[in-house]
Amino acid sequence: MKNLRKQEKYPCLDLAELLPKDTTVFYDDCHFNEGGA
Repeated sequence: MKNLRKQEKYPCLDLAELLPKDTTVFYDDCHFNEGGA
């Protein structure tokens, strides 16, 4: 997805890279919990 948006020059904000990597926003390694959503 990131490569395609770069190729097509679409703006993108990757929240997963900006948010803390802990259980305050994720319930496992890659899925947002209610607080993260």
